[in-house]
Amino acid sequence: MLLFISSFLLIWVFSLSQLNQLFAIQGIQPNISLAILVVYAFMEKDWLRRSALVLLTIFLLNFSPTLGLEAIFTMIVLFIVLTLVDYFKWQPTLSAVIIVLIATILLNAFSIRPGVILIESIYNVFLVGLFGLLLSFINSKRSSLNA
Repeated sequence: MLLFISSFLLIWVFSLSQLNQLFAIQGIQPNISLAILVVYAFMEKDWLRRSALVLLTIFLLNFSPTLGLEAIFTMIVLFIVLTLVDYFKWQPTLSAVIIVLIATILLNAFSIRPGVILIESIYNVFLVGLFGLLLSFINSKRSSLNA
């Protein structure tokens, strides 16, 4: 439960910070929520908890009172990410990088600026590493508390 609560809080804080371009570098905003979701999905196998975080992300990043096509597309991509995590089990670190690259390309499928997609992909891979370390630390603390 500690891992879920930590991930929930991370998504809450960083999704809200994504809205104000706080982490944008040269106008390119990394998808922080995607990075957290990918790392969390490798550590938590419960689909209900994973789905709750996807819905939280959509709720926080949705700019309109209704669910538009962009939000639905993003939700579909995030659920594809969760499915890919279950199929890419051979090497979690490399799998996380591959999955975040696939998701970044899918989320930017309608962009005609490959340079922006490349830079955002690099940011997202960096964030997967960063949040991977953070959530691994939290997960190890949870394991040591249960022992």
